[in-house]
Amino acid sequence: MSMPTLKKIQVKINDTVHQVPRGTTLQELLEKFSENVIPTTAALVNGELQELTYPLYADSIVQWLDLTTDAGLRIYKRSINFVLLVAVSNLFPHHQ
Repeated sequence: MSMPTLKKIQVKINDTVHQVPRGTTLQELLEKFSENVIPTTAALVNGELQELTYPLYADSIVQWLDLTTDAGLRIYKRSINFVLLVAVSNLFPHHQ
């Protein structure tokens, strides 16, 4: 009895095509294939903004959004603002 093979998809990142299993997340791709030391906040997948937990099920073109891009920096700032808001709400629950 043969083991079922995982269907592979092709993902193009920076002019390099990688073969990965279907369902691989952007975070997994980032950890495996990115040499970028600048924090990455999201990615464009076939031109659409996606968070790093997004799984890929079809051939895709991925462009990382890090702090050097306008969109990446905007996502980072909004995330930090949200964390600050939650922290202040936890510290001062009876104030608006």
